[in-house]
Amino acid sequence: MISRRQLLQSSGLGFGSVALAQIAENLKPRKGHIEPRAKAVIQLVHNGGPSQMDLFDPKPMLAKYAGKPHPDGVEIHQPNNSNTLLPSPFEFRKHGQCGMEIADIMPKLATVVDELCMIRSMYTEHNNHPEGLNMLHTCRIFPGRPVLGSWVSYALGTENQNLPAYIVLRDPEGYPVSASQLWSSGYLPALYQGVEFSSTGAPVHNLNRTEPQPPERSARLWISSAR
Repeated sequence: MISRRQLLQSSGLGFGSVALAQIAENLKPRKGHIEPRAKAVIQLVHNGGPSQMDLFDPKPMLAKYAGKPHPDGVEIHQPNNSNTLLPSPFEFRKHGQCGMEIADIMPKLATVVDELCMIRSMYTEHNNHPEGLNMLHTCRIFPGRPVLGSWVSYALGTENQNLPAYIVLRDPEGYPVSASQLWSSGYLPALYQGVEFSSTGAPVHNLNRTEPQPPERSARLWISSAR
């Protein structure tokens, strides 16, 4: 019995192993088309948070027609919902030199609006949480495509070869809707999927054995993995 790697090395004058070496995946740093200014990407996903229309994206027409029925009707999921328009409960004001509108409920964020880039042209194709979260991460409502973090680590790599390029810090109270699907590498190699870190206990899952091992066995395992 030989491994697939040995088969490629011994057959076809070794050309198979040459091809394999060219497609081997790694997390070495890669240069982009332009010199990047950012050193890291941090994506904050607040599943179930306040609506963007209540915080960042004022809708004057909602205030104008508040309490009136939507002319085309809306899809109702809860038995106590009604077909009426609801405006934001907060006041919006312009801030900074750019004049960005921010709800009064976030006064500290309003002081740094000139350092932000607000995109108000994004939209979704579904009103359910799982599909909406999939689209937020992959631009498609169905699972199976790489998420943003996977694409970033795939394209740019990392200068740190001792830690994962893409890590996930989830809510310590539990998983979000769709769970680990939201940091999946999709059809990219598993190397580029998010590595979940915990805020309590062992930081990385499955790094330590659940049962204690004798010191001599732990030492042998460490030497074996180091080789």
